[in-house]
Amino acid sequence: MHARNSTKADKAVYGEYDVIVSGGGLIGLVSATAMARAGKRVALVERRNALGWEIGRARRLFDERDQEHAASPYVREFLNCMDDRPGQKKGFHAPVAELIFDRWVMDAKVDVLFHGWAARIAEENGKMGGLYVGTREGYRLLKAPLVIETDEPGRLIDMGYIRRQISQPVVRSLLLGAVALNGMKEMRLPAGNRLILRPLSSNQARVDIELKANATVNANHDYFAMIDQVIRLIREQVEGGADAKVIYLAEEAWRLPGFQLEEGFFEGDAPIGRLLATEQRTERDAGRDAQSAVELLAGHLVCSSSRGVLLAGPWLPCYLAASSDSESTAVLNRFLLGEAVAAFALSHSAEKIWGRRSQDSGESFAPELG
Repeated sequence: MHARNSTKADKAVYGEYDVIVSGGGLIGLVSATAMARAGKRVALVERRNALGWEIGRARRLFDERDQEHAASPYVREFLNCMDDRPGQKKGFHAPVAELIFDRWVMDAKVDVLFHGWAARIAEENGKMGGLYVGTREGYRLLKAPLVIETDEPGRLIDMGYIRRQISQPVVRSLLLGAVALNGMKEMRLPAGNRLILRPLSSNQARVDIELKANATVNANHDYFAMIDQVIRLIREQVEGGADAKVIYLAEEAWRLPGFQLEEGFFEGDAPIGRLLATEQRTERDAGRDAQSAVELLAGHLVCSSSRGVLLAGPWLPCYLAASSDSESTAVLNRFLLGEAVAAFALSHSAEKIWGRRSQDSGESFAPELG
């Protein structure tokens, strides 16, 4: 079923906003919160039932917290909130992270539509009208002059744009209790799958199981089939792991996007933020990721041929180039990209972006956002 075929859906308007953000991962969450805190009316459409899936559902972590504090005000706020929760030991707790993210959008007055799928762009008289969203009650319209696509699948990316396919490793994680690790450890299962063990506290650790790069349909089956092998291997071969037991299974796999957007960029050299890139480690810094700042320019984002749609997800070349070598950097850069997207949207009107494209045809499109 498509919204295009539903005449009743065309009349069902859920709300009117200044901007709609598709995708409630870290990029969409941060950009929506930042724009709402700046006074914009923002709707956030998320297909899952929680925000910030990278941390809450895939259990991704930061390694060097001092660096993260300095890099991003939103990371700093998040980590401070994690540390300040009453009754919680310092560290990462997925349910607490989700509560923090929920509080961000509530306090900023972002309207969040969970279990919503971005279906297609709505047009009114040849201009941006908003976004049709698939909901449990059918397709509904959210009206806005600007839509920002940040979601992993990139459903709003123009079909004519080239997507270069990339083979990315798929990682599923589990948390172990009653295990005391002295540091990170790497192992392999008999089938060759790589395991990475990371201590989380004095008696807890996270285990990352690397699945096949093309794992899709069988990913869950492969993951669950390996768990007994993983526990047995750790109990037999890891010092401090004789009594290891599973206390949590991550709901989702972690991977970088399987494609990179190859075109659609517009001319723009105005700085809007920065990303961090992992540098080569020296002997002296072995065991730590040295990071350097990479300036993020307006022209690194993608101006969709659908006027009023900004493409700013993790499939952008600038994000993938900076984030491919380090999980911690990849997660941190999603916060930073979200901040940059908000800065761009708040400082650029649609006329500045899409007006150039319509000059040849004599058309204009200028809903002001900033």
